[in-house]
Amino acid sequence: MKYRLEYVFITWRLLLLHLVVLFISSCNKGELKGNLLPETNIYIKEINLAGENRLKSEIKLSWSGTDKDGYIEDYEISFDEINWKKLRKRYDRALADSVLVEDSTFTFSFPPGSDTANIFFYLRAIDNLGARNVVPSVLKIPIKNSKPSALFKRSFLMEDTVYSAFSLQWTLEDKDGIETIDSVFIKVNNGKWTSFNRTVDFVSIAPENITTAGVSDGNIYLGNTNPKLQKAKLDGLNVNGQNKVYLKTIDISGTTSNIDSTTSFYLKKKSNDLLVINMGTDVFQQPKADAVYLPLLVKKNQTFDFVNYGPSSKYRPKFWSPTLYLQIKDYKSVFIYTNKEAVIPGGGTLLEAASSALIDFINSNGKLLISCSLPTDTRSTSIIFSVLPIDSISGLPNIKTAQFDKDNYTLTPQISSTLLANLEGTRLGSQRVRVGSLSPFYPKNSCTVLFKGKVTKISGWEGPDNFVGKTMNSSGKTNLIFSTVPLQYMNAIPQNLDSFFEYVFLQEFNW
Repeated sequence: MKYRLEYVFITWRLLLLHLVVLFISSCNKGELKGNLLPETNIYIKEINLAGENRLKSEIKLSWSGTDKDGYIEDYEISFDEINWKKLRKRYDRALADSVLVEDSTFTFSFPPGSDTANIFFYLRAIDNLGARNVVPSVLKIPIKNSKPSALFKRSFLMEDTVYSAFSLQWTLEDKDGIETIDSVFIKVNNGKWTSFNRTVDFVSIAPENITTAGVSDGNIYLGNTNPKLQKAKLDGLNVNGQNKVYLKTIDISGTTSNIDSTTSFYLKKKSNDLLVINMGTDVFQQPKADAVYLPLLVKKNQTFDFVNYGPSSKYRPKFWSPTLYLQIKDYKSVFIYTNKEAVIPGGGTLLEAASSALIDFINSNGKLLISCSLPTDTRSTSIIFSVLPIDSISGLPNIKTAQFDKDNYTLTPQISSTLLANLEGTRLGSQRVRVGSLSPFYPKNSCTVLFKGKVTKISGWEGPDNFVGKTMNSSGKTNLIFSTVPLQYMNAIPQNLDSFFEYVFLQEFNW
C-alpha cells in the first residue's frame, strides 16, 4: 500500500513537470502571434429590386470595419474589384482629430442608351499593420435613371403679341440630383436645337434683323442685368409672324426630358425710328393721353411704332430688365408718358421698373422724351433719379403739397426759342383740368431747366418751381427731355404744345 502511494505521487510529479516544460516552451521569447485580418460590413446586405422599383442613380451607403488584434487604419472601395480607391480621412472638429470615412453619397452614370444598370460596390479595410481583408464585402446595387424635366415658368411667358424681343425663364428637375443634368436646349419653330449649360435658366431673344418681315436668326442674350450677347444663334424666328419656343433637357446618361413649349405668339417687327410707349393709367386722366399725343405726332409727320405698357396691359414685359432695353435699343428715339398712379404689384411705379432699361438706352446714344408725374414720397434712393437729372422733388404726402395757381395755370419757357411758348392748362368747358399734387424738382448740375410754373403753396409747402428740363451727352447733344407734369394737361393752346413737340423732335433730337 505504501508502494502504490509513492508511485502515484511520483507519477503526478512527473506529469506536473511535463506541463511546466510545455508552458515554458510555448512562451519562448521572440516568437510572434499571427496577425488577424480585419473585417468589413456594409449596412445594407442585399437590394432585391427590379424594373421600376430600382433605386435612383444617387444613393447613400454606410459601412464599418473591425480588427480583433488591432484597429482599422483606412478603407478602400472599388466598383470592379480591380481598381481600388483609398478613402481619405476627414477632420472632425468636435474630436479635433482625423476620423475614418464610413459613409458617402454616390452618383452613378449609365451606359449610353440605357436607363438601368447593376452596380457592384466592393469594400475592404486596412488595419494598423497594413493588412487587408482577403475577401472584401460586396453589395449589388440595381439602379434606374430618373427622367429629367424642363418646364417654362408659365407665369412669365409672353402674351399673344411680342414687340421686338422677349425673355424666357425655366426650371430643371431630376430626381437623381440636378448635377446629373448635362445640358438644356431650346429651339424656335422648326429651327435647330441650341444647347446651354445646365446652370442657364434665363435667356432673352431678339431678331438679328428686326426691320424685315420673314424668317430671321435670333440673337441670344444671357443674364438679367448687363445681358451678354452669345455667339450662338437661334434660327427659325419668324418676324411679323407666329412663333413657338420649345424646351428640353438631357441628363448625363443621355435620357431626354419631355418637350415643353410656349403658347404661339406674334413677333412684331420694327417699322419706324420713333417708339411711343403709353406707360400710364387713364383711370383719372381727362383728357386721355393717347387722344392728345398720338394725333399731335401724326400732325407733325412723326411716324412711330406704338405699344401700351400701362398697368392694365397684358403686353408689358414680364422682365423689365433686360427685355425692355432689347425692345427699344434699335430705335433712335423713344417717347414715354406715364403718371404716378401707374404702379406695379409689390410697390413702385412703372417708370421706376423701366428705369434700368432707360439708363442703358440713353447711354447707348438713344434719345428719350418723358412726360410724367412723380409720387411726392419718392425716396431719394429711387432709381428714377438715375434716369432724370433731378436732385430731389418737393412735397410730403398728405401734409405739404403744391398745386398750380388757379389763375396762372401756365408753364413758362426759360430759354429763348421760336418754338417754345407758354404751355397753359387744358380746359374742359370753362374749367381747367385739375392736375392735383405737383412734383416740381430741384435740378442736378447736368440739367438745363426749360419750363417753370407758378405754384400755390398748400399747408406751408416750400420748394422749387421747375417742371421741364433736359440733359446733353458728352458731345453736347440733347439726349433727354422730361416733364414732371403730364403734358396732355397743358394743351389749352394746342399750337403751343405742337411747337414744343416740334422743338423736341425736329430741333433737339435731330442728330
